[in-house]
Amino acid sequence: MTSHRVPSGRVYSALDALQDEQYRERDMIVRMMSGRGRLVPMPGVVPRFSRTPGSIRSPGPALGADTDAVLQSLAGLSGDQIDQFRSDQVIR
Repeated sequence: MTSHRVPSGRVYSALDALQDEQYRERDMIVRMMSGRGRLVPMPGVVPRFSRTPGSIRSPGPALGADTDAVLQSLAGLSGDQIDQFRSDQVIR
């Protein structure tokens, strides 16, 4: 890459970002309260604009929160079929 003058760099994992001093100093890791009362670290909004700053409003839905709706609307499953999947531990 260098010999062809192609810009490149290391790709961070989530753990790398959490441990990076520059990320911390620039407030690029934000922590939001989950529905279970835990602080969840997540990347901040990039790019940062002074007049129209982005924000994170929620850590997102809980795991499985939309399962029933997705299985009913997209897969066409009935409530009984979904209940059976739960009973068989196919889904939570």
